[in-house]
Amino acid sequence: MKRETDGFKGWAEVKFLEGKDRPGGQMLGSEGYRNMVNGHEFIPENGWDDPPPYPTGDLATVRHSSGAYRIGWERIWGASATPQNGS
Repeated sequence: MKRETDGFKGWAEVKFLEGKDRPGGQMLGSEGYRNMVNGHEFIPENGWDDPPPYPTGDLATVRHSSGAYRIGWERIWGASATPQNGS
């Protein structure tokens, strides 16, 4: 299953472990976010109450024309009208 990464969906809520305190051995940690696209970690001042720093981008919706799409386009509109999208 592919994780959605468009907009702010690319940020996962993470509890960062910072060690244990001396007297009781309680785990110490911070609430933060991890960017699922590039691995960048961010710990906001108010934990998960603050939003992530920036959207991860709309990488999940990038489209490239396949060979079958181009052949179908040429059959309908002709080779001279083939779309140019850099691929």
